[in-house]
Parts: sequence; structure tokens; C-alpha cells
Amino acid sequence: MRTGDKDGYYPGGGFLVIDQHAAAERVELEKLQKQVLSMSLGIDLVPVFGPSTSLTLAKEEARWLSRRVVRDYVERWGFRWRDEPALNFE
Repeated sequence: MRTGDKDGYYPGGGFLVIDQHAAAERVELEKLQKQVLSMSLGIDLVPVFGPSTSLTLAKEEARWLSRRVVRDYVERWGFRWRDEPALNFE
């Protein structure tokens, strides 16, 4: 491992710039990903009061959510849904 002098100068080295805000966001994202992907994590559900919201999904989104493993993850985030018959406007 190369070491610089007291001013951090590395002979023949390059120049390194780090965006501290982007680095901090990356660390937070990695923590969130670890929490979300950890099946052992216990998450308390938060009750939502008020009317439900209807969303229309593309066919690929609906297929993606029909996979059990994906549905389990999404439900862990507190989302609940019911399948409705598709409307066809062709």
C-alpha cells in the first residue's frame, strides 16, 4: 500500500474527488437494501386510514407482482392489493 507524505501527496499518483453527499446516499441505500432483502427482519405494519387507491399496471408489472417471492417483498413494505379483472379497450 502506498502512503503519501504529511500533505497527502502521492508521487506519481492521481487525483481523487469524492462527492460526500453521493457517498452518504450510497451508504444509506446499501443499508436499506440490506434491511429489505433480509427475510429475518421483523417489520411492524402501519395501519393506513382512508380510501384505497386504484392503480393500473402494465402487463409486465402485473406478471412481475404475480411472482410469490416478489409479492412477499412488496407486502413487507406495507402494500396490499387485490387482483381485479383486466379491462380491455381494444
